[in-house]
Amino acid sequence: MLGILQPPSERKVQMTSKGSVIVTGASTGIGYACAAGLDARGYRVIAGVRKQEDADRLKAATSDRLVTQLLDVTRSEDVAAAAAEGAEAALESPVVWLVNNAGITVNG
Repeated sequence: MLGILQPPSERKVQMTSKGSVIVTGASTGIGYACAAGLDARGYRVIAGVRKQEDADRLKAATSDRLVTQLLDVTRSEDVAAAAAEGAEAALESPVVWLVNNAGITVNG
């Protein structure tokens, strides 16, 4: 049965037993909140951040389930490394969500 057809207690179990979630743009703001919140709900989170200090701050605030990946979406080698990390995570637990929050600004 899906979501609203299940009693609330069963929905909670379904929501918190899980898989992996990839969150890009997890250094601050919405991405950080998503990564931390999903970790708190029991998901294995792979959080893409741009700087090591952002990774350290996020790791200090979350569980050992959360792993960080340095990811600048404008660098193809970072994107390839993040894709490889996601593929490896899928071997341990299926990737159930992608929160694609990272972005760039293009002025013109």
